[in-house]
Amino acid sequence: MVLRVHSLVCRMAWVLAALAVLGAVFGPGAVAGDDRSTELLRYQCSSALGRRDVTLFANGTVRLRQGLWEEQEMYLDELLREELSSYVAQLREIQASRSPAATDLAARLPDGEWVEHCEIRLELPDAMPVSYEFSGLEVPPLVVASLIHVAEDLAAFTRPLVADERVPSDYQPRIGDVFRTVEGERFRILDFIETPSSVELEGLDTPMRLYMTAGELATAFAVLEPRDGG
Repeated sequence: MVLRVHSLVCRMAWVLAALAVLGAVFGPGAVAGDDRSTELLRYQCSSALGRRDVTLFANGTVRLRQGLWEEQEMYLDELLREELSSYVAQLREIQASRSPAATDLAARLPDGEWVEHCEIRLELPDAMPVSYEFSGLEVPPLVVASLIHVAEDLAAFTRPLVADERVPSDYQPRIGDVFRTVEGERFRILDFIETPSSVELEGLDTPMRLYMTAGELATAFAVLEPRDGG
């Protein structure tokens, strides 16, 4: 599979189209339920000023995005398998304890440009998804508060990307360098194309090839993985 990428938006559009083709050829199971993109828990609050978004993915990735709309920051981390199992067990207990009466929320959220509007969504395997919307000015019911507590606990796992991980604006490609997208997909530089300013990348998690210029790497990827030995 060969894709030509000009920007992150274009790249993701082509990736989604490619996955749709795979699903049509090999059946829904070929792409459905990908742990790297399946969200188990998502807690987000936003206003006219900015947002804060905590997401737990089925593969154990925790992503925190926060800040003003024009200055968004993203932090990533990975849970150990045992940690992920523990959190999923907590979430199952919370979901099992919920009842309609225990999670009644106001029908109308407080209005206002600066009022935070929040949503927390839980989608566990083999369970009905649940979603609650509320205002940042409200005191949420116990079950919703418990989900928020888990989300905030997960956010504490995340860490800022250090300078060596970010893709520098003046980055010069090297064969073998590995990049990671916001979604956790990894791509490695295979070779240069025509000039050192254009590269071919192979997917380490998805069977596909990407072609882009060096200047597009910082836009398309969130992380430059540190090389072993520096």
